[in-house]
Amino acid sequence: MNPTLTHDAAVKYHGTKALSNSSMGQLLKCPALFQQALAEMDGTEHEQTPAMLMGSVFHGMVLEPDKAQAEYALRGNPGNTKAGKEEAARAKEQGITLISPDVWNTAAAMAVSACAHPLIVAARRSPKWETETSAYWEERGHIPCKARIDAMATIEGVPGLCVIDLKSTTDASPEAISKHIIDYGYHRQAAWYMHALNTCGRAASSFIFLFVEKTPPYLCTAVSIADGAIQMAYDDIRNALDTYEQCEASGVWPGYTTNIITEVDLPEWIYRRAS
Repeated sequence: MNPTLTHDAAVKYHGTKALSNSSMGQLLKCPALFQQALAEMDGTEHEQTPAMLMGSVFHGMVLEPDKAQAEYALRGNPGNTKAGKEEAARAKEQGITLISPDVWNTAAAMAVSACAHPLIVAARRSPKWETETSAYWEERGHIPCKARIDAMATIEGVPGLCVIDLKSTTDASPEAISKHIIDYGYHRQAAWYMHALNTCGRAASSFIFLFVEKTPPYLCTAVSIADGAIQMAYDDIRNALDTYEQCEASGVWPGYTTNIITEVDLPEWIYRRAS
């Protein structure tokens, strides 16, 4: 597979069987989970949870508002009424997803806040503003890989090409974001995406997350990831690729443990609190 950048549909990206940042997290936690995730990359659209749907609408409103307007519409009638069922049938014929008022209003308010942030204002003015870009390539000559980049732009004061990723959150304080990075592997995402772009011939110099809160006043915080965290992420990526090769060679994708019985203990902080 030649390294490729393309503006394909999200369903095509998600249906492509390849190692992504999110599935890499599963691989590092438990190879059996990764194997299941890979099996579910079957090219079909899977039903989104309300949180996932709100994230999709929010992303669309910020990154591709014209496309979002064509794909989504505010539901005007309850779905269990005659008017609601007729509205749903018309929307389905037109390829439109109806969004409930609570999800729509929250996503719209978040989008207004994000679009007013100096990072997005500057990025959208850039002549190199690109959105929803998929990267496909191979690692070690045989491991299919992918990444889905929210946006790229050149921004005054930020060196080189800047990669931007939107995140919705309940807490956009720097202290909470530091915990989010560990919990969700966002440092690995930054390293993986930068590597993807460089592999595909696009030199990316900066990666910035924009965290947007899901409740009023919809506060935003833009952050970059410290170099030390990025280096740790590359260690994780190497470990994941090693694990992939070992499991592929053996044909065994183990669960959490191969022990017949595993002894577990309380977290260390419990003992420290008791002492």
